[in-house]
Amino acid sequence: MSFSHDRRGQSVVVGTVILFGFLILAMATYQVQFVPAENEEIEFEHSQQVEGEFLDLRNSLLSASTTGDSGPVSLQFGTRYPPRTFFLNPPPVSGSLSTSEPRELRIENANVSEDGNIGDFWTNGPNNDAGNLTFNTRSVRYSVNYNEIQGDPDLLYEHSLVVAEFDETALGRSGQSLVRNEQRVVMIPLLDGELSESGVDQQSIEPRTLSASQRTVTLTRENPTEPLEIVLPTSVSGDQQLERLTTEWDDRIENGTVSVTSEDNIRLTINAESYELRIGKAGIGSGLTAEDESSGYIVRIPESGTAIVEVRDRYNNPVTGAKVDVYNSTTATDPEQTLRTDSNGQVRSESGTVFTINGVDADGTDGEGYERVVIPSETSDSNGNVSGPEVYDTAVSPTTLPRGNSFSLTSTISSVGDGSPIRTGTPIQAAEVLAEHENGTSYTTSFNYDPDTTERTYSLSEVISTDSWETGAYDVTVRGQDASGRWTDETEVGTAEVTITEPTNGTQITEFSSVFVTNMVENSNSESQTFSFSLDGDLAEGEEIVIDLNDPQDVGGPPGSQEVQYNGATVTVDAGSGTAEITVGGPNAEIVYTAGSGGDPSGIELQVTVDGVSTGDVAGEQYNVVFEQPASGSTAMTTFGIAPAAGDRTVSNDVNGNVFSTGSLTVASDHTISGDASGNGDVTMNSGSEVSGSVTSGGAVTVGQESTIGDSLDAQGDVTLNLRSEVDGPVTSRGAVTVGQESVVGGGVDAQGDVTTNFRSEVGGTIISDGAVTIGQESVVGGGVNARGDITLNFDSEVDGTVTSEGAVTIGQDSIIRGDVVASGDVTIEQGAIIEGSVTSDGQVSLGQSSAVQADVFVDSAGDISCGQGSTISGQNCSTYVNENY
Repeated sequence: MSFSHDRRGQSVVVGTVILFGFLILAMATYQVQFVPAENEEIEFEHSQQVEGEFLDLRNSLLSASTTGDSGPVSLQFGTRYPPRTFFLNPPPVSGSLSTSEPRELRIENANVSEDGNIGDFWTNGPNNDAGNLTFNTRSVRYSVNYNEIQGDPDLLYEHSLVVAEFDETALGRSGQSLVRNEQRVVMIPLLDGELSESGVDQQSIEPRTLSASQRTVTLTRENPTEPLEIVLPTSVSGDQQLERLTTEWDDRIENGTVSVTSEDNIRLTINAESYELRIGKAGIGSGLTAEDESSGYIVRIPESGTAIVEVRDRYNNPVTGAKVDVYNSTTATDPEQTLRTDSNGQVRSESGTVFTINGVDADGTDGEGYERVVIPSETSDSNGNVSGPEVYDTAVSPTTLPRGNSFSLTSTISSVGDGSPIRTGTPIQAAEVLAEHENGTSYTTSFNYDPDTTERTYSLSEVISTDSWETGAYDVTVRGQDASGRWTDETEVGTAEVTITEPTNGTQITEFSSVFVTNMVENSNSESQTFSFSLDGDLAEGEEIVIDLNDPQDVGGPPGSQEVQYNGATVTVDAGSGTAEITVGGPNAEIVYTAGSGGDPSGIELQVTVDGVSTGDVAGEQYNVVFEQPASGSTAMTTFGIAPAAGDRTVSNDVNGNVFSTGSLTVASDHTISGDASGNGDVTMNSGSEVSGSVTSGGAVTVGQESTIGDSLDAQGDVTLNLRSEVDGPVTSRGAVTVGQESVVGGGVDAQGDVTTNFRSEVGGTIISDGAVTIGQESVVGGGVNARGDITLNFDSEVDGTVTSEGAVTIGQDSIIRGDVVASGDVTIEQGAIIEGSVTSDGQVSLGQSSAVQADVFVDSAGDISCGQGSTISGQNCSTYVNENY
């Protein structure tokens, strides 16, 4: 049988071949088009991840050089592609991380304007090269070559700035903290170490602190006519990239210019006349050595003291464990002691007069002058007398509180003398607080301290309980004891006054009288924040105050990367009868204060402090805090801000944004803040200055001549507006308020002290005062006046609302009140004065010549009204009105 012409089965074979061909074609298409696209997406996700991790490395390096607090950072060097059974992948992407060779950073035209060893070291020490300050530093570069993404940049960290370096440009990826013109601070974060790592997998990078920035020196111009200049070495290369890098720096530096030097470095020209210089040093990789005293100096702390010296490294930071030789005279050949510095870089000796480092002899001939400190050996005055510590700056808060509550006591105790009298200069080891009642009863509270942990000038801060105290006024006396056993002389004690009242819960709460929250510092894991508030009624035992922190609370990352985080924070009650608790859950946080036994009476300031708050890199940010009293439904809102550094702050340049301080705040003459301004301490605006937003102060506020505030003013202390100054919103003060001559307040004034408006001043709203109110000559109040004390309107002044006083009221000649007058005391209406409403008085009402009350007068009897010539009441002759109505 022959099958040569049998065609059965051919179609099946041909079909199979065709299908297989389509399959191969589809797989080839997927390999060529879809696999690269998927891999490109994987590479993009890795690029985003590694940039975030590189920024974390930057933050950790900055923390290591500034605060000494840093931790390891994980960096995903490369990435792998998912396995594909039938398709091909390129090899995994490998990345590398390396440090550059050390290069010189230079500050030109700089002079360190300090005395003693500090000035000597910075003029003649290892950092000074022909009049310029020079330091070696490195940069860190991350590089990766993706298989699919083209033109991927290197990431570069140098001088606090992260830069993405492309083939033809360079773009900043972070802020800079090198120059802060607002605070006049130059903070140089040096970097050292040899690192060269590469790979695909995740690796841990551990920054190390080599010198934590803890001290500052003042930089001024060597040539006053030329600016200060900082020359920064850069690892960015190429003309286009360098040109773009100068733009990135220029965008981040206010009041300065940026250019490229002939050596392809970056030159920062900064215009202020002086800066505070801080230097820190961090390291990664190998070849790291912590800075010590070998290239540093020794300095006397404080300059007026006789017992403490501090050893600093070449970057001006304290050295722990440094060896200090102590001699009893400059001619001694052998040291009487060899000490090691403590964690503050300090040693103390009661007998030594010469302190040296680096093995320098007592006469100093074998070393540099800044390696030796000579301290005069004064221990007594000409009569052999040595005084105990003095006590000053004593204060209590609150000054009035119900029995059973506690008050805060602060004071400064110092054993540092200035030659007359002579003091021991030893640490403070005890304090005694004596409270003497006006009837002779007294209560004593004692505190003991470890002199190894206290200083010679000790800031006392204690809470005093009044559980067993009688009601009434007390004189509070504070004295201290130094480590030699000497107590404060009775002529140098600190004094304050406090009044204890009976617990009461009778007055209904309608509103918060005041609320205040302190500012904090950025980039900290251990901030403390104080919340103060008072009510216009009594807070009964068990009633609550809720403080809503949802606006500042941020859960966007671990401590250090978020804005503000209250996770793990603790709360204590500084003033008040009760307890407080902080609750944190995700994006929500709140403090609940619960009144204790006896409750809290109206008007007293209650205060709680939260410790352990974390803040991120958010200087200038502002947050809302809401206070609520659930029982009455009363609420009040205030704000706080984040300051770039701790302590006092002076604004000497125009600022476009908010300005916050954890100490006092001063705005220099003729400068503007285009935002809000807030200080935990006093706020001072010098002449011609301007704040376009609100001003908030934990202390007093002084508004200089012809200065302006564009919104409200809120102070915990006194408020003073000088000549022709202006506040466009309301003024609130827990102290007194003075409105200067021809000054204007656009809103009302609410003060817990006296209120005084001077000649031709103007208040647009109502004045409320817990004290007396005085309205100056030809002044105007656009609302009413309500005071617990006396109210006085001087010549030709005007009040457009009702006047209410718990004391007496005096309406000056030719003045006018366009409402009623209600007084618990006498009312005196002088010649030509007019009251367009009625007068109600629990005392006498006296009408002067040609004066007028256009409505009725309400008193107890006819004898309580005296009528001047031509005076009228309700359109009638005054005497006729009295005869007809009484």
